[in-house]
Amino acid sequence: MRSTKKEVVNKIRQHIKDCVYSCEGEEFETAKEAAAVLKKEFERVTNNQVSISHRPNIKERFQYYMEGIPFHFEYATHEQAEKIREWLGDDGKKYTSVKIGDMYYSLIYREMNALLR
Repeated sequence: MRSTKKEVVNKIRQHIKDCVYSCEGEEFETAKEAAAVLKKEFERVTNNQVSISHRPNIKERFQYYMEGIPFHFEYATHEQAEKIREWLGDDGKKYTSVKIGDMYYSLIYREMNALLR
């Protein structure tokens, strides 16, 4: 998978920046600011005993959170597939629709955390 190349990473980070907005509906100036808000909201919603007991794996909790359509992220499988193919080029075509959502959320999760290190 080519998802570690700098150009792919930059596309994913730009997507995070484009999709996350403030309470007032304003966009953030940097992807890092957007990632911080995304992570804060994710933790606010899912860091409770019920969520943790149902989904002890943090990546599974993140995917479940993202399936609730926070902010302006893609929710339809075909839209997620388009983004994956846009990010990964020809490598994105090998993923089935079942794996597209997993890949989409995993890449966003990875870059969110990388931005906040």
